Amino acid sequence: TEEIYESQKKVYEQLNDIENENQSVFPDSIAKGLQFNKSLFKFSGACAGCGETPYIKILTMLNGSNMMIANATGCSSIYGGSFGACPYGKDENGGIFWANSLFEDNAEFGLGIKLGNSFTSNKNKNVWIIGGDGWADDIGFGGLDHVLACGENVNILVLDNQSYSNTGGQASKATPTGASVKFADSGKSVAKKNLGQIALTYKDVFVGQICLGGNMNHAIKTLKEAQEYTGVSLVIAYSPCINQGFELANMMQESKKAVECGFWPLYRYNPKDNKLYLDSNLNDNDYFDFLKGERRFQLTIEKGKQELLEKQKEQAVFEYNNLKFKSEK
Repeated sequence: TEEIYESQKKVYEQLNDIENENQSVFPDSIAKGLQFNKSLFKFSGACAGCGETPYIKILTMLNGSNMMIANATGCSSIYGGSFGACPYGKDENGGIFWANSLFEDNAEFGLGIKLGNSFTSNKNKNVWIIGGDGWADDIGFGGLDHVLACGENVNILVLDNQSYSNTGGQASKATPTGASVKFADSGKSVAKKNLGQIALTYKDVFVGQICLGGNMNHAIKTLKEAQEYTGVSLVIAYSPCINQGFELANMMQESKKAVECGFWPLYRYNPKDNKLYLDSNLNDNDYFDFLKGERRFQLTIEKGKQELLEKQKEQAVFEYNNLKFKSEK
């Protein structure tokens, strides 16, 4: 162990000394260009294969230290700052400002940082409000809705892993119909809350739904566009989790299946254009093949509740067609 540690330490130090100037001919709105930017999100201690951490890494690559994060309690706060060694690094311009708030009031906390920021020397920094779907869809939704309606220039990233992951994988409003999780161990009987559709009703809120494994460049582009929009932006990111019951080494491939079958459509709405862009296709013939690849849905089948998964598919097809109708206006 010591021998490997010493050799890898030298490699790390060499890499750390390399100048991190982006000399790519490609823009940082695509993966080919962004890869040359330095990440300020380093060794997080999250579960291996966690679907949440790549999105935070991308945000730090887009911003450097020009960023302030209000983080809701949950998985992202545990791996984000639960002990003395924080994964958020610094660059030549300083470091990322990061603070954790309570589960129920993180949206208001982030808005307060933005408003208070206007009176300090840090008013050039971009404010991101980050948390899981348990915060955004459930306990913190009232505050989130308040921020969506406030008109301030703040950005919201919802890491949607579709359950209360940090406390054992219980059902949340983001849990899809038919998923077997704690407190819904025979399959959840009601529909997943559609946070994106709710936000679209405001018309002046940038709304995006992304999936890194489904389309990496779309995810990067949407995060960048959201940040550049002057006003409230909401990005909902598909974040596979160990509680979903598949091998997380296959996280990118599984995510791609989720997008291609219509389980997780990709879209973005920019109020500047007043246009909804639907950025994925629907192949619902593969829908049940995707569901059978995850234990949370296999359990439902084993318990004789196949009809819940058929209901989920109907909901997904309806949502996709609804998005398609809006995009063609």
